[in-house]
Amino acid sequence: MACSSKLTFDPYEILGLKSSCSDGEIDKAYKKSALKWHPDKAMRNGISKEESEKKFGQIYQAYQFLKDEGQRVAYDEEIANKKRRMEYEDQRRSVNSARRQNFEDKLREREEAFENRKRKNPQTKTTFNLDKELERLKKEGAAYLAKMAEEERKREDEARQKAKVTVIEKNEDQSIYNMNASKLKDLEDDILDGL
Repeated sequence: MACSSKLTFDPYEILGLKSSCSDGEIDKAYKKSALKWHPDKAMRNGISKEESEKKFGQIYQAYQFLKDEGQRVAYDEEIANKKRRMEYEDQRRSVNSARRQNFEDKLREREEAFENRKRKNPQTKTTFNLDKELERLKKEGAAYLAKMAEEERKREDEARQKAKVTVIEKNEDQSIYNMNASKLKDLEDDILDGL
């Protein structure tokens, strides 16, 4: 029976071992667990056949897995990495929680101090109203500037259209193919001046 490299259970737990156990301890734990959970013997002890067969299969898989040195080392490293990762995450959460709590406390203190100053000083209310008025004026100014920019763009579009019409009117009597280079240059300058 081939042993899968990804077990759905902890092989050390199934055999009742620690990760630092020796090969002899693995053999001893396997024999003890196999005798206890063998389907024939377990049924006499009141354990169902399905449960004992499942447990017996897991015991065998755990034994095969732990006897393969490569799989065992890889599994031990994976478990150690998971443990280190969990410790790191816990430490990070506790540090971040402390930092976050400290930040929230300072922020709350500042907000309370500001509210107290605002309640005690009537001039603060005036300043607050001035701030609102300043914001309103900023919004109005931005809207006015946008409107002016739009009007300027429209005027430029109209000037371009007018320049095109002027060029077309000038050219109705003349064909550019019949013009000399200096007349073409003058016409080009007129067009560019109109823009």
